[in-house]
Amino acid sequence: RHRHRHHHHRCRHGLKLHDTFGVEKMDLPQNNLEGEIVPEVCSLRGLWCIDLSDNSLFGSLPRTIGDLSYLKDLNLSGNQLTGELPRELGRLRPLRRLWLQDNQFEGALPRELGHLFQLREINLSRNRLSGTIPRELGRLEYLENLKLDKNLIEGHIPDIFSSTVELKVLTLSENNLQGLIPRNVTGYLYKLQELDLSHNRLEGPVPVNG
Repeated sequence: RHRHRHHHHRCRHGLKLHDTFGVEKMDLPQNNLEGEIVPEVCSLRGLWCIDLSDNSLFGSLPRTIGDLSYLKDLNLSGNQLTGELPRELGRLRPLRRLWLQDNQFEGALPRELGHLFQLREINLSRNRLSGTIPRELGRLEYLENLKLDKNLIEGHIPDIFSSTVELKVLTLSENNLQGLIPRNVTGYLYKLQELDLSHNRLEGPVPVNG
């Protein structure tokens, strides 16, 4: 019979990882894990779920995250992660849920997120993200939740919502958005249950269906 291979990796900050062939799920929320996310995590190519939420992880998200070609759920919320979101996230084609809220990520939202056509949920709330909302997000026709509130995002709300007809939750509050609210925010999003655009610099009329 095939025997599992065990390789022990140590991070100098104390986070330990057993590189076990065949691992499919890393489910360690609400522990006392600390240190950086070591690149060896991304050698576990069979992973479809990573939940390291509500720990004390810091440092940046390794670019090798894009090597996890089976990953469907990525939850790193509630840590102290910093740096820019790597463009390599756009290689996670099966990804359905991206939860990175309550960290200290900065920089622009990668346009490559628009390649993740299976995405249902994006939660990047309460970070330090800046730049504009990528128009490429309009390609995500299965997207149900888009939460970008409490960041430093600026510019106009892009006119991209005619394709994201499954959207139920859209929260863009407490950013630096300006200009008019696009008509298709309400004109096409018939399943929308929660819309929060408060505490920005938006102007003009509120679009009405029809």
